[in-house]
Amino acid sequence: MREGTMTERPTILIVDDEAPIRRSLQRLFAREHYRVLEAAGGQEALKIADTDAVDLIISDYVMPGGNGLDLLTTMKKRHPHVVRMIMTGNENGRSGHSGKRTITHNTTKLSPHRITLCPRLDWSGS
Repeated sequence: MREGTMTERPTILIVDDEAPIRRSLQRLFAREHYRVLEAAGGQEALKIADTDAVDLIISDYVMPGGNGLDLLTTMKKRHPHVVRMIMTGNENGRSGHSGKRTITHNTTKLSPHRITLCPRLDWSGS
């Protein structure tokens, strides 16, 4: 959650090297009245987060120039209040490997229309 009082719409930062994916998610979340920012990669995402208040970052796992897990690890250090999510189109199992770390995660397949069934985020703090 954003630090301080929240008077604006919650801001979601979408990070994916594929523009059609970013645009699809942007339309989806904007329709739900979220403010949506986009980045094509990790460095661009960090620059945006350093200059703009971000509440949630959703990053692709596989991107040129670095993976989403490394981005979210850096984001946690620099902006610990930001909620972090990773997405991938890889259906080959539940483990990812990044450097010396092995990451085990739960996967849920969602079609684009099912994502709107997720509970709305409550940013009011109540």
